[in-house]
Amino acid sequence: MLSIQFRLLISVWLVVAIMLGMQLGLNTLKFNSLLDSAAAERLQLTAGAMEAVIQRAEQSGLAIDEMRDLQAFLDRARSQDDIILGITIVSPIGKDMVKTQGRELPLDMRPAVLRRALGSGDDTSLLKIGPALFASRTLRDSNDEPMGAIILEAKRGIFAGHSEAVLAQLRNQFILVFVFVSLSLIPAVIWAVGGVVRAMDNLAHLKIDPDRENNINEAEQGEFEILVTKGNQILKSVTQEVEMLIASSNEPTSDKKTGET
Repeated sequence: MLSIQFRLLISVWLVVAIMLGMQLGLNTLKFNSLLDSAAAERLQLTAGAMEAVIQRAEQSGLAIDEMRDLQAFLDRARSQDDIILGITIVSPIGKDMVKTQGRELPLDMRPAVLRRALGSGDDTSLLKIGPALFASRTLRDSNDEPMGAIILEAKRGIFAGHSEAVLAQLRNQFILVFVFVSLSLIPAVIWAVGGVVRAMDNLAHLKIDPDRENNINEAEQGEFEILVTKGNQILKSVTQEVEMLIASSNEPTSDKKTGET
């Protein structure tokens, strides 16, 4: 009977482990998404500063490709933030106008990045492709018409050191929860299944041994045969007595008939 309780405990433990594992996976995905969002907000701050500079120049009558100091401004912004890999300003049709030195948009990712930056319809956007993170900001002139977009490229996992520590702590907490729940389930399962186990024990004791049952049947059959034999003997003796009475009652009648003759 203990094996039944043990199997039930294993089943419950497996269910608890699967549920906690799924919850841990969801929390890990959510945490990584929060980290990417934090990195995107950090990139948007830099993009916002660039947008303010470009809009002031545009209000002065300068186009983006006419701003001579814009190239140096992009290089300084990149050097001041170690998470930024490159900065590119593109026109509304996707042509590069200004970009940081030595860094261009990856060719295999460029169509998706431009489609997200220029075709999403949002002023700010975020795109995650593999290990790369792209944050874009739409540039608008004084007439609220799009002049292009600022695209900042960064690498994902910029908070890897902090995230690993947090995820390790989260895993340890889930392990502690699993151990606590597993230990607390042991008395609960034993108490819940105890009645069923006792009932099965009682049913097991009520089972009749086949050999014993055969012996009982043979004994009952022998007693029945003895009773039948005794009944036949009694019937036979009664029949004989009745015949003797009939024979004795017929003898005087026969003698009387003979004398009259």
